[in-house]
Amino acid sequence: MKLIEVIGKITEMDEGSKQISYNKAYNYIRVDVTSLKTKRKYSIFIDHNKVEQYGFMPRVGLLILVRGTLFKATDEMFNPTIKYLTIFKHISEKDVKKR
Repeated sequence: MKLIEVIGKITEMDEGSKQISYNKAYNYIRVDVTSLKTKRKYSIFIDHNKVEQYGFMPRVGLLILVRGTLFKATDEMFNPTIKYLTIFKHISEKDVKKR
């Protein structure tokens, strides 16, 4: 596990739910991001209830800046996952050129 910062484009999204207990479920949005620098793909899982706190609704094609903890994929079929986000924000082409 290490801290990682990625500037990339949202390439895929999906919604899902995971049953936590008999009467409680965790609803999430899975966002796949491809890094502009390395072309590597990462998955990010966002709690449905926390999406509004980021100030934008993620959608395919948006450029974003993500900072969080990187968890390696357990299998070659899966992407590495970024969890415990400290930054998740929409950025413009201008912001990308500054970095």
